[in-house]
Amino acid sequence: MFKIGDILMLEQKYSSQKEKFKSMVVDVGPGCVYTDFPINLETGKIAFLMDGAQLNVTFSNEIYS
Repeated sequence: MFKIGDILMLEQKYSSQKEKFKSMVVDVGPGCVYTDFPINLETGKIAFLMDGAQLNVTFSNEIYS
């Protein structure tokens, strides 16, 4: 399903703020997906999410030119 290099768009599921984050799959293991640090799309800065935060994730593995 996921492969290294796939782009992930993240949104916190239960949050009053409608922030969006971009991340990338860096490794895939049995039952695990490892991602790069999420980047806030508005500020361009690394986002620090709370442990256990629930996220809506949209992904794309298409390459755009």
